[in-house]
Formats: sequence, C-alpha cells, structure tokens
Amino acid sequence: GQVMDALAALERLRGFYTATGRKVSLLGAASAFAEASAKLHGKTLDDAVDGYLQTVASVKRKDINEADEEFIAAEESKTKSPDGQRAQLSSAYFYNRAIQLRRFAATFPGHAVCDLGKTHLDTFIGALDKIKSKSRNRRGIGSGKTRNGYRASIKHFLQCALRKDY
Repeated sequence: GQVMDALAALERLRGFYTATGRKVSLLGAASAFAEASAKLHGKTLDDAVDGYLQTVASVKRKDINEADEEFIAAEESKTKSPDGQRAQLSSAYFYNRAIQLRRFAATFPGHAVCDLGKTHLDTFIGALDKIKSKSRNRRGIGSGKTRNGYRASIKHFLQCALRKDY
C-alpha cells in the first residue's frame, strides 16, 4: 500500500513541476509538510493557507494621473444637487481640490499610487513654497492653511485609492 502511495505522490509532484516549474522531491515535500504541520498546533495546512490568503492584500497598479482623474470624476457628481436639495460638495471646493490633486499627480509622473511613500508626500508638501500663488488674497501657496488644505485633499484621494486596492 505504501508503494502505491509513494508512486501516486511522485505523480502528483510531477504534475506540480509541470504546472509551476518548481521541482520538489518526495522527501522534500514530506519534510516540508511535517515541519509546517508541527508549527500549526493541530490546525490543518488548508486552514493555514485559507487564513493567509484572507489577509494578503492584492494591490492593483494604477498610475497616479489615472487614479486622480478617476477620483475627480467621481467627486464631480457630488457637486450636482438632486431635486432642489443641497449638493454634497460646493463647486468652488471641488474646483480647488481638483487643482490641488492635479498638481500633486503632475509632480510624480510615471509613478503608481502604490509606489508612493512618506518621503514623496513630505517632498511635495515641502515644495509648495516654491510655487507662485495666483490667489486674490495674496496668501502664499506654502502657507500653513494651504498646506493643510493640500494634506486634506491628498488624504481623501489616498483613502479612496486604498479602498480600491490601488
């Protein structure tokens, strides 16, 4: 009976090699199984794999410009008021946020949203002082209030990107 089991196991390993290109010996497979089972304290290997797959995030690579324009298009619908009710977003707020997010996206051409890190955001916020302001209130674009506005817009954009696994 054990000879038949060994032959069947070798056949399964050949199928695994054909499907994945990874060669595993019968002894290697049995050793890996025994070590993994010992670490699981009574749980099955299937339970461990299912638990692992539920916690792994699948990230979709999405260019910042594309994700930004998608976000702006979705937000634009919130500026329309249905049946005489008040709109969710003011059109002026939407306009300013669109400018901020397009400026942010233009700073990192060719980058995906998943490539962004803390240093990217710090660099962008730090570089706002160098941009000339066109506002009527003569407030510099690097002022504290403006930086906080940019942070809020970028945070909202990144939260939306996170929900979409970008």
